[in-house]
Amino acid sequence: MLKIRTIALLLVVGFTTKIFSADTDIRLNTIGFLPDKEKRASIIAPCSKFTVVRSSDSAAVFTGTASGPQKNSDTDEDIYIADFSDFTQEGTYFLNVENVGRSPVFSVKKDVYNDVFYHCVRAMYLWRCGCAVSDTFGGQVYSHAACHLSDAYLDYITGSHTLKPSLKGWHDAGDFNKYTVNAGITVGMMLNAWEQFAPLIQTIKLNIPETESNLPDFLAEIKWELDWLLTMQLEDGSVSHKISAKDFCGFIMPEKETADRYFVPWGSAATADFIAMTAMAGRSYRRYDSLYSEACLKAAKKSYDFLSNNPANHAADQTGFSTGHRDEVPAGDPGQFHVTACSFLRG
Repeated sequence: MLKIRTIALLLVVGFTTKIFSADTDIRLNTIGFLPDKEKRASIIAPCSKFTVVRSSDSAAVFTGTASGPQKNSDTDEDIYIADFSDFTQEGTYFLNVENVGRSPVFSVKKDVYNDVFYHCVRAMYLWRCGCAVSDTFGGQVYSHAACHLSDAYLDYITGSHTLKPSLKGWHDAGDFNKYTVNAGITVGMMLNAWEQFAPLIQTIKLNIPETESNLPDFLAEIKWELDWLLTMQLEDGSVSHKISAKDFCGFIMPEKETADRYFVPWGSAATADFIAMTAMAGRSYRRYDSLYSEACLKAAKKSYDFLSNNPANHAADQTGFSTGHRDEVPAGDPGQFHVTACSFLRG
């Protein structure tokens, strides 16, 4: 599984049934385009004239001339650009490129990215740890049973084989561990999106179990991760680097992974990320749940005080663990942790 780490609306090359042998020479965003935004296709075969064709009746609705060639330094290819940005009529179309072939079908409409957004964010629900989940996509059911209900032990923190509840959160990429630094990327981007686009985000229901709660769906899903993150703060304000088994498990369902999992010692990166996430959460949740907002801010301040008193970069001691280390640090002065954390806390 691959974790979806951003809610940015991705421009991807989709998979489609090939109609002509030259179709793969025409590359465009098969999800579609917004009516009043840029619309371009890259063609890797010599060409000139192209036509936008309505898929329902094969009517030509726009004609243009491709520019180029120009070198694409990323792929080392000569490409021609078919620019049809001036075409704004909503509908479903394909490009017919003279002497090259036909593109995949694409849409032009105002809400073209809504489904992409819905499935990208709802995928986070499917990565939930500590509960059973189920969803259907493209006729295929994706599900797993409740898992990792014994997270996690404090052996590497206190030296005692004591269980401290650390439930919820999202599984990571191809493994089921839970990483504070990785969460900083995901939660940070999602809360940043909320701060900028909340009115638009709220128009899309995610149909998660908390849909009928007082929280907007988007914030309710992020809260599943934040609830886990709050358990990662240790008594002195430092933050555990990750919850992890000692080794990666095999390619199994999460409920089949039964090895003991542990809190891994604190690191500066995890602590700074924690401060940033909880400070942002304090802002984002204030109007919906003032008590939760205050809890997040209190946690942020506690870890900020710890990091202020321990400004030198401290890498998490991951001795005994072969799972992902992911202990990114900023370039330059390790004190940048303090500056970064402070900016979020004051924001």
